[in-house]
Amino acid sequence: MPLRWFFQTDKLMIDKWFSIQPFIIALSCILIGCASTDDNYGNPDDPAMIGGNDCVSEKLIRSYEILDDRNLIIEVAGRGNYLVGLRTSARGLDEYRPIGFLGMAGVCKGSQLVFYGSSGRQEMVRLSSIRKITLGELDALLVHYGKKVSDCDQTTKAEEEDYGAEIEEMD
Repeated sequence: MPLRWFFQTDKLMIDKWFSIQPFIIALSCILIGCASTDDNYGNPDDPAMIGGNDCVSEKLIRSYEILDDRNLIIEVAGRGNYLVGLRTSARGLDEYRPIGFLGMAGVCKGSQLVFYGSSGRQEMVRLSSIRKITLGELDALLVHYGKKVSDCDQTTKAEEEDYGAEIEEMD
């Protein structure tokens, strides 16, 4: 008698499993879809959208300039400038507070940027990319983010100023 009861119970458990299986598959698909989406909804024309996997030593970093809450430029002694992309926004980051990096092999993709936010608390943001940029790319980034006036705008202003200098007032 107990052996027959075991097989009947096992059959019921198998029937229950197969009735729950479509629900589990649907839930898994939803969770995988949510986990694989990235919150990188930037403009594709943005020059900072090109990622990189370079690494630099934190000891060689001389200065940094914040482009926006997700991008900054670091100047590395003897190696030039690097564009650093952050995985999430760092709203409390400003150029008047010191920053640091945590990483096993230096400042690389996956390392963490450490800074004191506007609230005075220590905050950390993971790096999504770091890549070397040329002087031309540096200028383009600075103009794109409004940190520098483009050469064309400076030339136009100079021509306007020269044009105004030619006009003399008559008494």
